[in-house]
Amino acid sequence: PYVNKVYKKIFDKMDIKYPVVHFRCSDIPMNQVGKRISYYHIPKLESILWISKKIKERNYKKIIFLTCDNHRSVKNNKKTCNNLSNSYINMFKNQNIDVKIQCESILYDFATMIYSPLLISLNASSFSLMAGISKNPNDYITTNMGVEVDGKYKLQKEGDWTIYPKEPYLH
Repeated sequence: PYVNKVYKKIFDKMDIKYPVVHFRCSDIPMNQVGKRISYYHIPKLESILWISKKIKERNYKKIIFLTCDNHRSVKNNKKTCNNLSNSYINMFKNQNIDVKIQCESILYDFATMIYSPLLISLNASSFSLMAGISKNPNDYITTNMGVEVDGKYKLQKEGDWTIYPKEPYLH
């Protein structure tokens, strides 16, 4: 609640009508030479189906898909990120969810997440986490943000918000 009060003093009120799905991909999940980063993962189709169900349970039929390949962008990742983003967008569309793509300034995108009725983070991201922890815990959903150690994934089991209970794709 304290973080929420601070953010609402800093960011002008926005009327965001749809859930925001954030996918961080500009500088991850690979580094500058295209090598995999083990602490960032990408969601599986089954997690998108689970998220789609959560969205529909709240009677939403449209989302804002927030992803930018120019926020802290790594040049070599742009094509991969665009391909991944398009795949996830199509997965949501296949679940009869309309998708509006957004990529504005970092501050505008952050405020969009803060004022969204529901925020969903598709992968580990401090950007959406900082917006998410300022929300009512029922209004923040993440895929699992556990850790990978020696090729084995340790699930995140605790958090105030809704957490997808299965491991992501260990690319």
